[in-house]
Amino acid sequence: MDLENWTDVLRDSKKVHRVVEKEDIVVARRGRSPIRITTEARSQAATSGLDVATRVLAELAQQAHRKLVAILGHQFPWVRFLPDDAKVKFAMAFADMAAACASIGNAAPLSELVGDWKRTASVYADPELAKELLRPLPGSSKRVPRPSGRAKTR
Repeated sequence: MDLENWTDVLRDSKKVHRVVEKEDIVVARRGRSPIRITTEARSQAATSGLDVATRVLAELAQQAHRKLVAILGHQFPWVRFLPDDAKVKFAMAFADMAAACASIGNAAPLSELVGDWKRTASVYADPELAKELLRPLPGSSKRVPRPSGRAKTR
């Protein structure tokens, strides 16, 4: 059911209540993205189904990483610029992150991961830039110790 605005929802809230028990309601908003009203049970079912499907796919990806690399290469054409070992690392990271995101119902970290790998591919796409970024940096050759614990805040 699509409603024009919040006024429609407020004007006939009993009807909205009856409808939302059967189907989701989408409320349009001027100049903003629409809002979906659903029941908690439908929302949980969708999240649970996505979680299970993603975990199954992540497990399949772990066992068939070559196929996943090929599929991701079709979905993200920039993957062809990554070296072969990086393609596998991207595929495994993608599968793991997809499962983790599905488990909490938030895909933002997956989008960030894909963006990071896309930027990495863009570096490999420019051989001169890749060569420059992969060269050793001049320095004193002294090892910097790894920080212990978290940084202290004031």
